[in-house]
Amino acid sequence: MLVSYTIADPSSPEDAEPRLRNGESLEEAVEALSGLPVEGVLLNCSHPESISAAVPVLRGLTDRAVGAYANAFTHIPDGFDERADALDSDARPDRREDLAPEAYGRHVEDWLSAGADIVGGCCEVGPGHIAHLRTTVDGAADARRAAE
Repeated sequence: MLVSYTIADPSSPEDAEPRLRNGESLEEAVEALSGLPVEGVLLNCSHPESISAAVPVLRGLTDRAVGAYANAFTHIPDGFDERADALDSDARPDRREDLAPEAYGRHVEDWLSAGADIVGGCCEVGPGHIAHLRTTVDGAADARRAAE
């Protein structure tokens, strides 16, 4: 089983402690999984910058697999219901224009360097992003093998 949490936006590397959208700390979230058959803890549907701030913290809290897949929304409004609102073009947040596949790939590189084992994309991260992400992941794997 994999468990995924969303990080409050905006979080940045300067934030002392990235928090979940409900205000809980990552430490509290990981502690809640104690004794459960969870193989991985992931962060999703948050700004890539927020996830970049949270992955190193999460990696330090667990020996389980760590994953990250960000969205490319400008913001997530309070009360947003991804099950209903993501399909409603009037309710769905705007897409960020600054997250071309190459820019998203740089975030993925940060996550991999910080110890992420699983990476991907969430809302508004499309096929072009994923294709570039694949190249990024393959490059990181090649670099790890060369260093061994």
